[in-house]
Amino acid sequence: MKLWTCTLSGNADDDWSNRLLLLALSGILFLTLYPFRFSYPPTKLLPGASPFLLGTTDKGGGPEDVLLNILLFVPFGFALGAKLRRRGKAWWSALAWAWLSGAIVSYTIEFLQLYIPPRDSGWEDVVTNSTGSLVGCAMAILLASWVFAILSAAGARLNRWVTPAKAAAVLLVYFAVWFSFALALDKRAGLQNWKTDCFLVIGNDAAGRHHWNGSVRSLEIWNRAWPEDVAGRLTRAEPARTAAPLVAFDFSGPSGSHENAELPIPLSAPPIYQAAAADPHAEAGISWAISAEPVTKLVESLRQAGQFSIRVVFEPAEGGSLTGRVLSISNPAGESDIYLGQDRGRLVFWYRNSVSASHPGPLIWTTSSLLGTSRPADVLYSYDGSSLRLYVNGRKIETRPMGPSLALASLVRRVKQSELEGYRYIYYAAIFFPAGGLLGLALRNYCSSPRQTALLIACAVLGAPLAMEGMFMRTEGRAFSWADFLLSVCCLVLAMLWANSDGFAGRPYSGVRPAGS
Repeated sequence: MKLWTCTLSGNADDDWSNRLLLLALSGILFLTLYPFRFSYPPTKLLPGASPFLLGTTDKGGGPEDVLLNILLFVPFGFALGAKLRRRGKAWWSALAWAWLSGAIVSYTIEFLQLYIPPRDSGWEDVVTNSTGSLVGCAMAILLASWVFAILSAAGARLNRWVTPAKAAAVLLVYFAVWFSFALALDKRAGLQNWKTDCFLVIGNDAAGRHHWNGSVRSLEIWNRAWPEDVAGRLTRAEPARTAAPLVAFDFSGPSGSHENAELPIPLSAPPIYQAAAADPHAEAGISWAISAEPVTKLVESLRQAGQFSIRVVFEPAEGGSLTGRVLSISNPAGESDIYLGQDRGRLVFWYRNSVSASHPGPLIWTTSSLLGTSRPADVLYSYDGSSLRLYVNGRKIETRPMGPSLALASLVRRVKQSELEGYRYIYYAAIFFPAGGLLGLALRNYCSSPRQTALLIACAVLGAPLAMEGMFMRTEGRAFSWADFLLSVCCLVLAMLWANSDGFAGRPYSGVRPAGS
């Protein structure tokens, strides 16, 4: 495949079967192997059981799950069946190969799912997936000639129309529209709808409904996100160069101190300290307190910045209630802008934006067991406008995308906490894959040397991702994200390769060979 040649050859039907096959496989792998976190050994096998037998997992899926598993492999079977018929396979042979191929692909996926903790593996999926491949192949035998005739005719017209100049004009408009939409999504995922009548509450919420047993030793709140190295040093109690916090309380002494805070906030009553009476050297901590008045200036500062970092050093009580709010910015009506809580050994965190306000339950971040009674925890949550990160005792626990990708997903479905990273992949693919496909077609009509073509491709592939990162750096005030930049570039490059799979002749689909030929 040479993108700089002006003469193309190939079969349009093969092109489209290749394209559909690649899309089908990509979709299957994404939907079945996400979140792409593998662990060894597998935790879902009985002792001594062979992973090649897929264990004894019972997924217990209903009719809807069976139908979805079948539909997932229909495009794969359709594309494969069309390709097999084009190669001269009889209808019964094409069906057999499609069924076998679907079974092999499904079995491989089920085997890999044993090593992905959030996933379940079972033979029932192999049966339903291979059935879907068989159904897709049958549809190809009946409909491929008609479908590919339409696709080939449309592709031929597009191929004749697209030139580098026209593609550049279309892409400028395309990205202008997408970037404007991305800014609107970014605003929806931001902190614009925070309540200004909230109080700063330690050990409860302002409505008094979530009392917590334990002691808070210190609290700091900044209107900015901290990079990983700074956050790690802070939660290891090591010296770190940071700006002065908006709020800073040190409850380890005889009284709460906020000398280094930009916004001193008086508490409504003297702090209630808890210390071991038998140990004069024990560190004290506050059990419950509330600001004397609403922390309007704090809320407005965080909302305007669109970022925050909250560090709390606390110790759960031994015995008593192990659930409740360690910290909250909330009002007496029970509405919260943000809260950090404990649920036995787990941390619970939530903050308000347009998405979480309408879908509060799925966006409550509950960690795995991280806390122990009578054992201090140094916890920091840092939000940079697009991602929320958690650090505990010097270790980064997890990063969660909470920016435009989440806002986009909330417009089309009920969001799920376990799918946040997947929304990010889909978001960037939705923006850059169509653009890459158009760019790949335009380069077919670009007749120049390989060096000039490579330079054009580099400018096109790097320009839009850089522009998008620059836009979010300016609007969100966050640092350049290499991960998002590389994801954008990968989507563009893969789309260009996909558009040029086996070349494109622009001839209409000639139909599948008759059975028995």
